[in-house]
Amino acid sequence: MNKMKKIVLFLFAWSSLSSWCAANNGLPKGTSCYTSRPEDKEAIYFTPQNFNITTDGKTDISSILQQTINKLKLENNFGIIFIPEGTYTLSKTIYIPQAIR
Repeated sequence: MNKMKKIVLFLFAWSSLSSWCAANNGLPKGTSCYTSRPEDKEAIYFTPQNFNITTDGKTDISSILQQTINKLKLENNFGIIFIPEGTYTLSKTIYIPQAIR
């Protein structure tokens, strides 16, 4: 099985499990059942530790997020960017190409 198919299957399973988990634990819609982030060696973690951003809504992250997405698409043609919970300021439209999640 190629790498892209594995990623698609992983995302489908992750999404299905998340919906099932919330529904079966009486959690409000949109609430995550996951208590820790998944570890993926090939994913990009868009965190203050890895990028010059804040999660308090005080810094406009539009440009750096778009650059990160564009770089991932250019270098790999697909990939995952994990954005942690927080408040973010976006002043521009973010364009997400196919195969970037």
